[in-house]
Amino acid sequence: MEPGAQFAGYVIERWLGSGGMGEVYLARHPRLPRHDALKVLAPQFTSEPHYRARFEREAELAAGLRHPAIVPVHDRGESEGRLWLSMAYVDGEDLAQRLRATGPLAANQVGFVVAVVADALDRAHSSGLVHRDVKPANILLSHDGDVLLTDFGIARPALPDTALTATGTAVGTLDFASPEQLQGLTVDGRSDQYSLACTAFALLTGVALFADSSAARVITRQLSDPLPSVLARRPDVTAAVDAVLSRATAKDPDLRFASTAEFAGALNRALAEHPAAVAASAQLGPTVVGPNRAPGLPAQAPSSPTSWLTGRRVLMLGAAALVVVLAIGGAIWAVLPDRWKTGEGDYLQELTAAAREMTLPNVNPLLPSLETKPTASKWQYRPPAGQDEGGAGAKVLGAGGDVVLVGRDADVDIVDATTGQTRRTVQIRGDEAAWECGVHASGEWAACQLGTSGPLTTIDLGRGTVTGTTTDSPDSFAIVGDAVVLSSGSGDSYHVEVVDRRAHTLWERDSTADVTIGGPVVGVMPRPSGAFATDQMVAIRVSDGRELAKTDKPARDYETEPQFFPYAGGFLLGDHFYDTDGKQLARLTGTWQPLTVTRGNPLTAPAPALLLMADLDDEIGVIDPATGDLLWSRKLGGAYSAHQTAAGSSVLVTNMKAQEELPRFAWYTLATGEGTSMSKSQLREVLGTDGTRVLISTSDAFVVYDAGGRTPLWRLPIDMTIGVTVQAGGHVYWNAYRVV
Repeated sequence: MEPGAQFAGYVIERWLGSGGMGEVYLARHPRLPRHDALKVLAPQFTSEPHYRARFEREAELAAGLRHPAIVPVHDRGESEGRLWLSMAYVDGEDLAQRLRATGPLAANQVGFVVAVVADALDRAHSSGLVHRDVKPANILLSHDGDVLLTDFGIARPALPDTALTATGTAVGTLDFASPEQLQGLTVDGRSDQYSLACTAFALLTGVALFADSSAARVITRQLSDPLPSVLARRPDVTAAVDAVLSRATAKDPDLRFASTAEFAGALNRALAEHPAAVAASAQLGPTVVGPNRAPGLPAQAPSSPTSWLTGRRVLMLGAAALVVVLAIGGAIWAVLPDRWKTGEGDYLQELTAAAREMTLPNVNPLLPSLETKPTASKWQYRPPAGQDEGGAGAKVLGAGGDVVLVGRDADVDIVDATTGQTRRTVQIRGDEAAWECGVHASGEWAACQLGTSGPLTTIDLGRGTVTGTTTDSPDSFAIVGDAVVLSSGSGDSYHVEVVDRRAHTLWERDSTADVTIGGPVVGVMPRPSGAFATDQMVAIRVSDGRELAKTDKPARDYETEPQFFPYAGGFLLGDHFYDTDGKQLARLTGTWQPLTVTRGNPLTAPAPALLLMADLDDEIGVIDPATGDLLWSRKLGGAYSAHQTAAGSSVLVTNMKAQEELPRFAWYTLATGEGTSMSKSQLREVLGTDGTRVLISTSDAFVVYDAGGRTPLWRLPIDMTIGVTVQAGGHVYWNAYRVV
């Protein structure tokens, strides 16, 4: 199709690529101000009833996948006799292109990519979806630094593509296909594990496992030949790498690792070993992290001629880092011991008098007291009389005030957060059920997204009625004050809209830069108009759409936009703090930079009470916006690449760069700096704090620590692999149970 052509309502802008399954185009969405990757399948697939049914099923499953390393599927359908599927467009390159351009990757980079992709695959496998085409070309590296797995939702033939090019070279899929897939047998997640191991081999060596110009010889070797040695090609690794890859590529699926994440963990531990002869030269340089870059991804060794995933502001180190490291906790780190950070936490600057007198608001509810281990759940959700008594398929959508919303098919039950009793039921009309909800702090109304990428519908929780539905479908949204902020877009075309509790539009603006929501003010970059116009970041108050401040784009080449960070009482724009009336306050000096603020999400948190700062000397602290004075500072290694999530008047800190291969987290009271940090094996998620203690989840339990303890205060065993944990409205829910 040519640029300008219309297909399924989309406007084709340019061709992106093609393969045996069809062609991919960059296309403009028919209604939303965004660009999608539109995959149009070859005509022969439409005429096969069995394939059509599997395509529809897998596309539906893929649309329900929510994982930071999975490119989301937006929509699918049929037009002009061809099946199609739209996905988020990722501006960047794939690993196959990177290999051709720069050759093999550094060992630590391979380990990180495999860990991220493995966790994404295990999430898909738990939903009954097998990828079937894991290979470097389907692992994307965005220009913002994200590592993403794409092409979910594309049902594929039982046999991989064996077509040859004009030169007789086999299409690349065969190089990464499992023996059972090549034989047309039933495949499961272990097939994806095999393909990921083949991908790891290629990333480490620069060549495919059984590279050959003959497709027949590739198939024969995949079915019978043992794994070639990585060590023979990479003297900077040990034989342990060969052993791990050999197990993951066993011809018999039963001999492989139990899960893809288990394989990734074993590979990371093997890659961490260095032969004595190269130990000195194998020391890695510091991680360089850009905005939206997966924070744990290490840099290449200093001698490397090319940099790895340079971000838009490489010197700002993590201005909007993607949350990935927590997600890959689980089984990857299961065999590693917990470690408390020794030599860290000491105050570098003691509390000032202003800090001792400061009182900060709780921007969201704290958890109830975590001092005592629960002996039983607070309650178990039960559907209304006459419905499924087991509550199977019920999902906590959101909570606030004294209510929690539970989704059940097309219905939303309004449940008393204290007793677990259903107050009333709201019927959601249309094809999509509610996927997640933001609940106003009063508990009087809510905004729920329909499906994974549909419009928002607003609900009067007192009456149990739908009060309105938005026209647009946002990528993210958050309740801020008495309004809902919606954000959507990609590339250099974004849109922010603010609606009231009945989904009536209050104001909206376009932006050439992504819009961070969750605070009382948002920052947008309007498209310049006129020959002498300049790029500017404009701060706009959510409540009334008033422009409060603006600043020009920096002249420095490594910055594409001024920094903008919201907090409860104002915002940081460029180098100055401002209050919510637009009054300019103190100037930010030195090398201090805010930790990345959690993006707006109805189930997580708003902007923090104040901004937690970090500098290049592994120091964290809080600066008084009114005076510019440092209120306190403490030692915290790796904080410059971390991000902060509000928890009452405290912050939870995650995604810290670490020398050891353990997920790390910390929590601090913003006014005083009280708190601590630790590294924890099997960490899945930092759920919240009651003000003095912190609750986390591991692969098999809820665990609570206090600020001074090196051992858990208590531990509540729960199999996290079979449930969904939600922290909202000051409580924690697991499946149909309220835990705390």
